[in-house]
Amino acid sequence: MSCVLILFISIAVIALIVIGAIAVRRDCELARIARMLIERDPDSNARITLSVRSRGLIALARAVNRELDEESARRIEDEREKQDSQESLAALSHDIRTPLAGAKGYLQLAMQEKNEDARAQYLKAAASRLDSMRDLVDGLLDYAKANDEAFPLELEEIDIVSALSDALMGFFPRFKERGWEPKIEVRGEGLFVLADRESLGRILSNVLSNTLRHGSSAPLILIERDGNMTRVAVSNKVPDSTAIDPELLFNRFYKAGASRGSDGSGLGLAVVARLCERMGGSAVAKVDGELLELAISLPESWRRESTGLSC
Repeated sequence: MSCVLILFISIAVIALIVIGAIAVRRDCELARIARMLIERDPDSNARITLSVRSRGLIALARAVNRELDEESARRIEDEREKQDSQESLAALSHDIRTPLAGAKGYLQLAMQEKNEDARAQYLKAAASRLDSMRDLVDGLLDYAKANDEAFPLELEEIDIVSALSDALMGFFPRFKERGWEPKIEVRGEGLFVLADRESLGRILSNVLSNTLRHGSSAPLILIERDGNMTRVAVSNKVPDSTAIDPELLFNRFYKAGASRGSDGSGLGLAVVARLCERMGGSAVAKVDGELLELAISLPESWRRESTGLSC
């Protein structure tokens, strides 16, 4: 009997020693993990590795590594936004200085010019540069407004065909000056969208303005249902489609190819994308040969009748 008791006690002691050793190793592993987290360089991509494996330690390591990965992703995104902001400020500074310098130069020439006709031309050129400056400021205000979540959007049912008609009427003189006649194709009836009226007008105006500023042919405008969305696609030829990156076209201050020297602020399409996003829609660009297509999609609101297009 005494032998059995001695054997039992021996086994118990060995078990306690093993359990104690495992506990010590776990404590050491936890201490190592804690030390690694304390001493870890914030910019490091180092992750937790285990020299002692148990169900609890594995779960802990996975949770910590997930947090580290999310922190790393946030850091990368912050750096990207910081770089974008610096590039945007540089672009904005250039876009502000250019028309101001031009206006100043023409005003100086006008002050020195004795010929009335020549002076008038210089003043007209100076006014044109100041108009470009005003357009840039307006674009900045529109962009800030589009990104301000505190600025409310009042969504209502809007006939997209009627809204497009109104937008086209505002650009009729400029289309006529170019000798362009936009072609409109409407697929379906009762095409209503759920949108903020002012924002929808700004979206359509900015897309049409981009078409006029950078296009080389009359636009084709297609309106159609796309699932539970209503899609408006505007396409026309551009001078150099190879210089356009569709993935960047809706970024702020993006200007492609020859348009870098144009009067545009590079903010119009960024406003389009942001307003579409805030109203539950999207804006995409596509290049197909010589054609550039700008397409917006907004949530559909069902109605039986549509007013038709007149412009």
